[in-house]
Amino acid sequence: RNNWVAHLPILSTEMPLFVMANVEYPQPKPLIGSRYSGNCPDNFLISTWETIIDPPALKTASVRAIDRPERMIEPSFDEWGDWYQIGWGNSQHAVAGTRKLTDPKWRGPDGATLCIDVKDPQGGNFLMAFDVNNWGAYPGLTKGGYYCVKALAKTEHWQKVTIKLSDLKPRSSGIPPCPKSWQGITDLQIVAGLHRIPGEEKTILSGGTWPGKRELRNLRWAGGDYRSPLLYPGGKLSVEEFQKIFQADIDKSIEFEKRDTQK
Repeated sequence: RNNWVAHLPILSTEMPLFVMANVEYPQPKPLIGSRYSGNCPDNFLISTWETIIDPPALKTASVRAIDRPERMIEPSFDEWGDWYQIGWGNSQHAVAGTRKLTDPKWRGPDGATLCIDVKDPQGGNFLMAFDVNNWGAYPGLTKGGYYCVKALAKTEHWQKVTIKLSDLKPRSSGIPPCPKSWQGITDLQIVAGLHRIPGEEKTILSGGTWPGKRELRNLRWAGGDYRSPLLYPGGKLSVEEFQKIFQADIDKSIEFEKRDTQK
């Protein structure tokens, strides 16, 4: 079989469609990697090159837009399917992140509040980190990192945590005090600790039972509307700049893995 067919609803025919595929194969024999990589996985993944289909081609092919924006980002965290996890055994460096917000389907509405339900009998803090335009994909949008800290009550019941744009604070100097909108967020993370924050002498820790027994559900957008133009990737990077960014992300991942071993 040479062709595979998949259902791909789209939001609009007025923006380019970016398509790629991941193909999974069984590992023919165990491989030995670095001491940080753990056991050899049973499978390996090959990703195709990205294909870009411009709006005129979509219209010529009579493609119809049938999808709609979705306010519910993640209803359940039982499986972490669309999220990556780094340093999960480390109470100061554990990170759970997603890049779903780069998909226009889950874009943050203008004036919206980010909400999540949390249950942690030991309380502590709920910490989130936000990367804006991390790969330079959005022309004219300032790159930067932000964070927020929300105190949790010690209770056996679910509590609602709300995050406004004004709650976000810069993780470094030289960037705007907070993003102008929720658009352009390339990485959304729930973290165990915030390190080297400007103006903070100590690491801010989540505490409570995170990561571990703390329960999460219904990460969602509340309020707001979709009145402003939609941002989507449109810039082009040189090969040299792309390799520089790609290598920086690899170095960052290795750093997290090293921290995970320092318990």
